[in-house]
Amino acid sequence: MPCPYYRAGACHSPKLGEPSDSVVAAYRCGGAPEVYRGCSFYVETISGADKPLNQSNSGKGGARVITRNSIASRIYGPIHMLRDLISSECPYYRVESVSGGYVALCNMLKRPLTKYEARLCSLYWRDCPYANIVRASS
Repeated sequence: MPCPYYRAGACHSPKLGEPSDSVVAAYRCGGAPEVYRGCSFYVETISGADKPLNQSNSGKGGARVITRNSIASRIYGPIHMLRDLISSECPYYRVESVSGGYVALCNMLKRPLTKYEARLCSLYWRDCPYANIVRASS
């Protein structure tokens, strides 16, 4: 059964201002619920209603609701979603729990990190060129 927001080749998620085909991935949108629920544009709805569930951002009681203007709205599950928590000593690194896993964010770059970048940040945070620029300018 395809994603309920996938219609006529476009995503009709309430997280988007208007339907868009630029975020559509056929394997994800047309896949099983366990696949499309990992999409950052998927919103769990009340059974039989088109209204998204109101969930807290505390991480307790459900997934964090991601708004269109938040940095987390730029998450693309296959490259950003971490199954396991990856920690880093970098002061600019933070991890947010979202539905389906974790997302690593860089406060220096002001964007989500890919899985690969999160691992690099965990291992080589002292050598990060972006953090070194800030240290040099301080």
